[in-house]
Amino acid sequence: MRILLTNDDGIRAPGIQALYVALRDAGHSVSLVAPLTEKSGVSGTLTVHTPLRVHDFEENGLRGLAVDGTPVDCVKLALTELLAEKPDLVASGINNGSNLGADVFYSGTVAAATEGCMFNIPAVAVSRGRPVDESPEACARHAAKLISEFNWAAFPSQRVLNVNYPRRPLAEVRGVRAGRMAMRPWNDGYEKREDPFGHPYWWLAGYMPPPTEEDTDIALVRAGFVAVTPLLFDRTDGKEISRLNAGFGDLAACPVENAD
Repeated sequence: MRILLTNDDGIRAPGIQALYVALRDAGHSVSLVAPLTEKSGVSGTLTVHTPLRVHDFEENGLRGLAVDGTPVDCVKLALTELLAEKPDLVASGINNGSNLGADVFYSGTVAAATEGCMFNIPAVAVSRGRPVDESPEACARHAAKLISEFNWAAFPSQRVLNVNYPRRPLAEVRGVRAGRMAMRPWNDGYEKREDPFGHPYWWLAGYMPPPTEEDTDIALVRAGFVAVTPLLFDRTDGKEISRLNAGFGDLAACPVENAD
């Protein structure tokens, strides 16, 4: 396959470099286009008010392009300008840290893969929990095998395959299981502190509550499985549309008057 590889940890991150090598060793043609610096937690941020600059990257036997923008910038620019051929797959990762449950709404890793969906290209996001006392090479080889053997032709369009590895060495992983996204938002809060000049600042702190259902991505990863979740690009609540239309009353038949 022709694979566009990106991430949100930056082009020098160990995870993306290990996955690049593993995918190449598996026989794939890999185009590496990733952020110049770390862009974790930026979700689907797009650069619109400043120009994007692209830098040739060659390090540790890897060759690619580093973009001084976001993960979504990397994918959009690659698919419209930088690549000579349309890839068969957009792969994002390996992210340093899980993207489970509500994390997918904040994740630059998942957003980069979702951008591939906008171009009707199959996409996968790969993450692993931290900390792990093991280099990412073993995880990358397993992820490359999963990507190679997955039946992408049967995978419906405009979906992201979200893959999360647990916080343990690969030899201790119990297997691969599909599960749904856990709808458990973070229990968020901020720690208020003071800088040396006495000025207040706030630092995001919080935790994700433990899962109560066994079939979710969070529960599977905590049980030691690789969790695989198909994420829909279309977030429309189709069942709610009819109820909304029925509730508009006279507004449904009458044009809205011009306020001027």
